[in-house]
Amino acid sequence: MNSHPCNLSEALECHYAEIEATHSPKQFKNIKNETNSGMFRYVLNQCGLKREDPSRRMTNVEIGDAENLLKALPVSLLPKIVTLAEKSFEEQQVSLAVRNTYGARIRQLQEGCSKQFWYPGNRSSGSKFQDECAPPLLRIHGRTKDTVLMPEKVGVIGTLNYSLKPHEIAPALQQELDDFARFAGDAHYADRVTPSIDPDIAQDYVLAARLCLGWWHRYYDPSLPLEQLSLNLLVPTFTDKDMDTMSATERKRFWREQKRKLKAWVTAYFQFLADVAKSRSPRTREHKLAQLLKIGYYQYRHEVEEAQEYDQIELIGSIKAIQREYRAQAKEWNKLRQYAANQSKKWPDVPDGRTVLTFLREDFFVKLWQRCRPRNSSGVLHDPSPLAQFLAILLMWAELLLEPPRRQQEFRTRRIALACPIQRPASVPPDGLYHPLPPDEVRERNQNGLIIDNYLYRTYQRQGKYYPDGVWVKQICKYKTRKHHGVQDIIIHNRPIGDGLTLYDYLERYLYGYWYSGSFPDSITYQGWDETLQGRRGRWLSKGLIEFESEVHEVTHEKAGDWPWMLLFPVPSTGKEHTTDSLAVAFSISSHEWLGKRITPHILRAVWATWAFQIGLPDATIHSLAYAMGSTYKTLRDWYERCTPEDKRRPIEEAIDDYFFDALNQYDEQALQAATPEVQRVLRSAHKLAPDERQQLISLLAAN
Repeated sequence: MNSHPCNLSEALECHYAEIEATHSPKQFKNIKNETNSGMFRYVLNQCGLKREDPSRRMTNVEIGDAENLLKALPVSLLPKIVTLAEKSFEEQQVSLAVRNTYGARIRQLQEGCSKQFWYPGNRSSGSKFQDECAPPLLRIHGRTKDTVLMPEKVGVIGTLNYSLKPHEIAPALQQELDDFARFAGDAHYADRVTPSIDPDIAQDYVLAARLCLGWWHRYYDPSLPLEQLSLNLLVPTFTDKDMDTMSATERKRFWREQKRKLKAWVTAYFQFLADVAKSRSPRTREHKLAQLLKIGYYQYRHEVEEAQEYDQIELIGSIKAIQREYRAQAKEWNKLRQYAANQSKKWPDVPDGRTVLTFLREDFFVKLWQRCRPRNSSGVLHDPSPLAQFLAILLMWAELLLEPPRRQQEFRTRRIALACPIQRPASVPPDGLYHPLPPDEVRERNQNGLIIDNYLYRTYQRQGKYYPDGVWVKQICKYKTRKHHGVQDIIIHNRPIGDGLTLYDYLERYLYGYWYSGSFPDSITYQGWDETLQGRRGRWLSKGLIEFESEVHEVTHEKAGDWPWMLLFPVPSTGKEHTTDSLAVAFSISSHEWLGKRITPHILRAVWATWAFQIGLPDATIHSLAYAMGSTYKTLRDWYERCTPEDKRRPIEEAIDDYFFDALNQYDEQALQAATPEVQRVLRSAHKLAPDERQQLISLLAAN
C-alpha cells in the first residue's frame, strides 16, 4: 500500500487496523461487519451500486460488486459518506434502529479517518508537511527484552527476592540496621573513626545487609529463628574480655576457627550467587565484601580509637584478605576486558573507518531529533505524553553524546526551579527568558552544611561575563568525585541539532510546551511568551515537563520566600526520580529501537574514552576529557577504553608507511618537483585514505 490510501477500500483497511489495535477480537469483528454493511447497503447505493432488491440481504455477487466499487471510488468521497448514508436511509425508509446502528458506524468511520493526515483537506502536497513527519520506526530489531545480555540468567526465578522482607525484621534487628545506617552515613556519629559516606549509599549498605541475612534465613540456616538474625551473624564481635582466660595458643586456635566460619559463609553465599543467581563477576563479589567490611567496622566501632586499629582485628583482616583476592580477579577481568553481560549486544556495530562516537552522533542521534517532529511517520500529530517523552530521551542522549558524558546520577537528580524573583535582575533583557538558580537559603545541604543538589538554570551574567542571548547552565553539587573536582558549573552549549533548531529550542519545548500553529476544530489563540507567535491560531501539542505529573517539592524560607522545584527528568509513568536501572532501560530501549543494541549511560562513557584513544588525542587533551567526565586519565585508560587490536596497531603501521614507504615515491618525479610543499603534504595525507575515500576526494576536486 502507498503511504496513504488511494481509494475507499484502502481507507477502510486503515480504519480497521486502528479498530483492531484498540478493541477485543469480538468487538472488532462486530464493528467491521456493521461498517461493511453500512457502506455496502447504504453509501454505495448512492454511488452507482445496482441491486435487485435493496431491502434484502446482499448476495455474494453483490458483495463482490461492492468491493470492486470501493476500490474504484476515491478517498475524496470520505467527507460525504455520512450525507450519502442519510440520503439512502430516507429513500429506503429504514427503521430508526437501522439508522442508529449503521449511521453510527458510518460516522465512526468518517471521524476516525478525519484524524489521519491523508484525509481530504488534511494532507499537504508541499515539503513542509513531509518535514514535520518523523521517520518510520522499522521495528526490525524486535523487543528490547528479547535481546538478552546474560542468557544464563534467563529463567532464574526468585533470586532477587531473597532479601529480608520488612515484616520479617525483628524490632531488635531493625534498630540495629537503623544504627548501622547512621554509623555509615551520619557525619556526626560519635563512635566512628572512619569517614562518613553518602546517606543514599549508606541505605544501599543496609539493603546489602538485608540481602545477606535473607539468604542466611532462606538458604544457609533456615532453622534459625527470625528473632536471632543480627549483624553479629555476619561479623561476630569478640573483645579482649571474652578471651581473658585463654592462653596464647587457645586464642590463636579460636581466631582461626572464627575466620574459618566467616570464610565458610562468605564462600557459601558467593556459591549461591553463582549457582542460583547466576552471578559470577568478581567485581560484584568485591563490592559485596566492601559492604561487609563496613559492617565489620560498625561491629567493632567500640574497640578502636583510630582507623588504623581496625587492621589489628582478626576478622577485619580476614575480610580484607578475601577482598584482595577478588580485587585481583576483578583487575584481571578488566585487563582482559571480561564482562558479565554480553558486550556485543551493547556495543554498536559501525562501518569501517568510523568510530562509535561519530556514528552515534551523525546517524543515531539524527533519528532521535527527527522523532521529536510534530507528526509521526503516518502524518498524524503526536499525542502530548509520547511527544514529551521523545524530547526527554533526546535531551538525555544529548547530555552524553554532544558533551563529555558525566555520570548519570547528575541528571537523574537534577532539579529545576518553579519560581522566579519578583524583581527582574538588571542583567536580564525585558523580553529575555530567565530561569534562576534558587538562592542558597533554600538549597539542600548535607550534615556538614555543603550544598548537595543539582540544578539547571538560565542566566545572562555568569562569573563576570555577560551573555546577550542567555545561557543554560547545569550546576552540579552532588556527584561521585566531588571531593576531587569540587562543585561544577557547566554551560550547556547551544549546538545546532536539526530542522533549523538548536539544543536550546528542544530544551525549551521540553520544559514549557510545544506549540503548533495551524487550524483545528480546537484551535486557540497563542498567549505565551514568544512574540513571534502572538495572535496566531494553533494548539499545544505538549504541555511540557508537567506532562509527567511529577511531584512538586515545596521549599520555603523566611527571607528567600517560596522556591518549589521539580525533577528535570522524572520517570514518565510515575513522575518519580529515575533509578540507575530504570534510566539504563530508558536508554537501552531507545537505542535498541533503531540499532538493535542495548546502549546504557555507562557504555557511553566507554564510547568517549575509546574515541579519544582511537583518534590519538594528545595526553593533555585526554586528561582534560577525563576531568570533564569527572574521572581520571588512569580510569579512562584502565576501565573505559575499548580500542580494538586494529585500532592499537594503526598508529605504528601508519608510521611505518610514512617513514619507510614514502607515499611520494609513488608519483612521477618530474611532477613532484613542480609541486609546492603544500601539494606534497596533501599527497602524503591522501595516501592514508581508503580507496573509496580517495575516489570521493577526486570527485570533489573534479567538481570544483
